[in-house]
Amino acid sequence: MKKICLIMAAYCLLIVGGRAETSEFYAEQCAACHGTKAEGDTAQRAPALAGQSDWYLTGQMAAFRTGTRGADMERDETGGIMRSIAEGLEEKDIKPLISYISALPIPTKTDHWLKGDRVTGQGLYVICAACHGVRADGNAEFSAPSLRGLQGWYILSQLQKFKSGVHGNDKKNQPAQQMKAIMELLSYETAFEDVVAYITSLPEKP
Repeated sequence: MKKICLIMAAYCLLIVGGRAETSEFYAEQCAACHGTKAEGDTAQRAPALAGQSDWYLTGQMAAFRTGTRGADMERDETGGIMRSIAEGLEEKDIKPLISYISALPIPTKTDHWLKGDRVTGQGLYVICAACHGVRADGNAEFSAPSLRGLQGWYILSQLQKFKSGVHGNDKKNQPAQQMKAIMELLSYETAFEDVVAYITSLPEKP
C-alpha cells in the first residue's frame, strides 16, 4: 500500500510539474501578445485563446506551421507574425501548450462591442448557427470554433479576411472555403458589425 501511495504521489508531482513547466513556456512564448491568461490583447491585435477547443487550436497551429495560414504578410501582418512564431516551436512542445491553453477559463470580455445592431445580428446569425451552434459554442464535426469570449474586433477582422480572400483560398481547407462562400450572403454594409454585435452579446459561459 505504501509503495502504491509513493508511486501515485510521484505521478501527481509529475503532472503538476509538467503543468508548471508548460505555464512557464506559455509565459515565454505567448503571453506578450495573447495575455498572461490567454485573454487576448487588443493593442497587440491578438485574440483570446483561453477555453478554445484543443482540436481547433491544434488545427490552427498546424495551419500556421505549414503556411496555410499567415502566408500573406502584406494583407495579414499578424497572421504572418504568428506563422513565424509557430514555425519556431518544437513539435514536442505544441501538444502540452495547447492542452494548457484550452484548459484556461473563457475570459470575461473587457472590450465591449458597441457597433452594429444586436437584434438584426441575431437574425443574420442563423447563417452561422448551423456550424458554430445556436449559442456559438462551436462544433468539432464542422471544424467550427467556439466564438464565446472572442473580442468583437477580432471576429470582425476574421470575417473581413474571409470576405477579401485573405482566408479561404486553400482548396484543401474546406471549412475555410465554406466560410468564404458564406461571407457573400452578408452583403450589406453593416452586416458584419450586426452579427458581431449579437455574438458578443452572448454570455461568456453557456
